[in-house]
Amino acid sequence: MNDEMQTIDIPEEGLQHYGVGVLEGAPGRGSGRYPLGSGEAAYQRMVNLRTTVATLRKSGMSDKQIAEHLQFRNTCELRSRIAKNRGEIHAYEVARALKLKDKQMSNVAIARLMFKDDSKESTVRNLLKEAERNRQGKFAEVTSLLKAELEKHPYLDVGEGTNLSYDISEDRLKKILTQMEQDGGYKVHSDIVVEQYGVAGLKKTTNKILTKADISDRDVYQHLDEVRPAGFYLDKDTDSIRQIEPPASIDGKRVYIRYAEQGGTDKDGLIEIRPGVEDLSLGKAHYAQVRIAVDGKSYLKGMALYSDKIPEGYDVVFNTNKHEGTPMEKVLKPLNTTKDGEIDIANPFKASIKTEDQLKLANESEGSIRRQRHYIGADGQEHLSAINIVNEEGAWNEWSRNISAQMLSKQPPALAKRQLDLAYQVKKEQFDELSSLTNPTVKKQLLQSFADECDHDAVHLKAFGFPGQTTKVLLPVDSLKDNECYCPTYDTGTPVVAIRFPHAHISEIASMTVNNNHREAKKILGQAIDAIGINSNVARKLSGADYDGDTVVVIPNKDGAIKFVKTLEGLKNFDPSEAYPKYPGMRVMKESTKQREMGIVSNLITDMTVAGANEQELTRAIKHSMVVIDAVKHELDYKRSERENNIDGLKAKYQQHPYDDDYGGASTLLSKSKSTTYIPDRRLKGIDPATGRKIWEDTGKLTRKGTLKMIESDQMSDTDDARTLISKYNSQQERVYANFANQMKQMALDARKEAVTTPPLKKNPEAAKQYASEVASLTVKLRTALRNKPLERMAQRLANVEVRQHIYDNPELKTREKRGELKKLKGRTLQYMRERTGANKTKVTFTDAEWKAVQSGAVSNSFLERLLKNADDKHVKQLSMPRERQTLSPARRSRVENMLARGYTYAEVAKTLDIPMGTVQGVAMEMR
Repeated sequence: MNDEMQTIDIPEEGLQHYGVGVLEGAPGRGSGRYPLGSGEAAYQRMVNLRTTVATLRKSGMSDKQIAEHLQFRNTCELRSRIAKNRGEIHAYEVARALKLKDKQMSNVAIARLMFKDDSKESTVRNLLKEAERNRQGKFAEVTSLLKAELEKHPYLDVGEGTNLSYDISEDRLKKILTQMEQDGGYKVHSDIVVEQYGVAGLKKTTNKILTKADISDRDVYQHLDEVRPAGFYLDKDTDSIRQIEPPASIDGKRVYIRYAEQGGTDKDGLIEIRPGVEDLSLGKAHYAQVRIAVDGKSYLKGMALYSDKIPEGYDVVFNTNKHEGTPMEKVLKPLNTTKDGEIDIANPFKASIKTEDQLKLANESEGSIRRQRHYIGADGQEHLSAINIVNEEGAWNEWSRNISAQMLSKQPPALAKRQLDLAYQVKKEQFDELSSLTNPTVKKQLLQSFADECDHDAVHLKAFGFPGQTTKVLLPVDSLKDNECYCPTYDTGTPVVAIRFPHAHISEIASMTVNNNHREAKKILGQAIDAIGINSNVARKLSGADYDGDTVVVIPNKDGAIKFVKTLEGLKNFDPSEAYPKYPGMRVMKESTKQREMGIVSNLITDMTVAGANEQELTRAIKHSMVVIDAVKHELDYKRSERENNIDGLKAKYQQHPYDDDYGGASTLLSKSKSTTYIPDRRLKGIDPATGRKIWEDTGKLTRKGTLKMIESDQMSDTDDARTLISKYNSQQERVYANFANQMKQMALDARKEAVTTPPLKKNPEAAKQYASEVASLTVKLRTALRNKPLERMAQRLANVEVRQHIYDNPELKTREKRGELKKLKGRTLQYMRERTGANKTKVTFTDAEWKAVQSGAVSNSFLERLLKNADDKHVKQLSMPRERQTLSPARRSRVENMLARGYTYAEVAKTLDIPMGTVQGVAMEMR
């Protein structure tokens, strides 16, 4: 028990309360392996039970009467409880004596504290001897278990959380591992580092691996997929990693292909499904982005919705712009395969399929959901659905509502400055609130995270979104007019603009008026919460969008602040497929090349726009970008497009490094900010308390070829002053963005400076007693989070190995242009490995009472640091900030008035400024 109480390595928190306490004189039904009440208060209750029974016996009551009085079932239960009570008291005293001894207290002092009697020193001595025997027994037991596991698995993860599997403290496990090394035959590899997927920035996960002595670090790196968490059994029967079932396929005879000649071009990418077909059900949704395997070798990719116009004998209609006569295998996409030619179960569709926790589409009664939905068929058996969800109805509502520099830099500088200033003001207010927090540990943690956010904002240059801005997925309604759309989340008659990314020029912005009275659109989409219905002409204007999941940012534009123009003359009726078709023997562009070429031409267009290129030049560049974006899908001759549009001439005129493959020709601050630069490998040494700057030191690591190891960085991250990235054009747009980036950089420095100079939390003993049960609850929550750590590390290791193999097979994934694709690969691979290992990324959450305990100083600084490390920053921030603000500061009130005047809704203002809706409404009333 003692080791268990020390598990979290805090002096008193873990001692206060485990299990269910016993009310004075009343029976209890404890739970778990711990005694009924194992803290100081619980100990008193144990003693009180014995005292109560003794008192009642002295009063003349029989044991039967006492049992009835104390509500025990009979005298047997009374005697059993008294005997168990003696054992609990003794176990508590053993653990308590050892805990106090570990705090360097003398035996006499311990006797005085525990028994209020100095003469009990010999009792304390005996308790300590028993505790040491228990320790040594546990020591030998765990050592034996680890050695036995190594015989089965030669690589064991013994990092954070492993101790919980053996019911011992972290310190005890460290001593066991040290002793194993000293005795010979075993080795602990303490610095095995792998990239941490699923987090912002380039972060690493450090693994501690136990092996036999003859295993080197290099051996461990080469066998990362064989490392197992010590003390965990992944599958009770096989002790193996769980597998995920392959996707269910439908027969190709059920699929009707609607070719270009039949109108397929106008709905390219749309999947229409017959209602009522069980294995193709979308649940309660009207639409979803899906993948459907066909004949076990191909798959359909696109947006799916129900249709009552399915030809007889078919269940699915797939719309394509390919011409009649194209065989089905050329219309559909091939399932992803491994090097051995087998279906890649980890990534059959080259897309992340929703997990059970993420997928909310189907009713729980319809069956369990993992990667896909299950359903009960007509035969009464459970079957795997052929529908694989990528995004379901409602998912697009959660997308970011910031606005990118790629779009805003093409608008008037004054508009860009207005939205960037608002983004800075919101950030500055968050900083002021974090700086005012009274709990130093919480303040420190949140300020450090906030500083990282500011650095990220400086690189990505995203501005605050516009009033009413949302992200919508595109769906076709061809009977709509060119100047109207169906979008139920806006009022009929609202003028809106729709912008698709990548966004080359303001001529690709569609301006429409919302028409929610359109009968066909209403029938198809219903009350769509995150979709927009448009016709094919609008889709073509939106950079040639199709319906396989393409999205747009929709912004109300009543005041005409967002500028747009008609389609450029040279782009009217321009069809990349007709202009640059494939010729016999032509090598079709690879997906990796497409990503690279899109990065280059996007940078070129951005730089040309900032530099003031004329319409004819922009038309050439935009034409080429349209060819590149469809070069893989439609097998286009992008090389001829590059020559005929003289792209090299545009690069030479508008870019400083037109032929630099690493930079893609980035010339202006807008394109250079995220461009890659290479610096010597380094590690963070600390934070300068005077300036808040990160202190780095070079590692001096060498590559296998003996050259200095270099790592990637962003140009904006690698400069202290964003103005150094401004081009020779020195445009107003660049200056506006440089000022914003420097503001973010300075705020990051200020936040780190304040974080590093914030003193540690001082524990309040009185609060610890008052909130004993809350502290015990937090202890259990932290233990739960830590128990998942070994499984999470295993998922990360397996994902690293899998991604490493992908990079080996596809070296182009390491290029700058493939950065986005590689990031997606890492994310979905980690998701898959978490499913296989059972890692669930459990986070610590706080109840109101538990948060009061934290704020009152009921826990130590180190304990709170560990809680926060395993909690969600957003959750902690919500708890830390004032929930109700009865009065607004003048600056804050001005912010509310400013946002309301610009057209932001009450909800948008309340969410942005984290204030009650009623407060916003009150300000609005006073403004009238």
